[in-house]
Amino acid sequence: MTKEMFADTIGGIGINKGVIRMDFVSQSATEKDGKGQPTDEFRQRIVMPVEGFLRMHAMMQSMMQKLQESGALTPRQPAPAAKGALPPPKPKR
Repeated sequence: MTKEMFADTIGGIGINKGVIRMDFVSQSATEKDGKGQPTDEFRQRIVMPVEGFLRMHAMMQSMMQKLQESGALTPRQPAPAAKGALPPPKPKR
């Protein structure tokens, strides 16, 4: 039997001495913040070498593409320029 773990999202990610550490969190069923919203509760930490992290990243990019192709996810459109915003700088030659 395989053990499964659920998390709502990733709460933090960092690297130390060539090892990636990712903390997964879920919304608390009992703890609330000052606005009455559920706070994040630590669930699990995944620790892996950079090579494993890069492989995971490639697999996630592949999944994002599949989600877009299936219509389950639509790419974000660039935000419209703010009124009075400066145009982007011209490339230097």
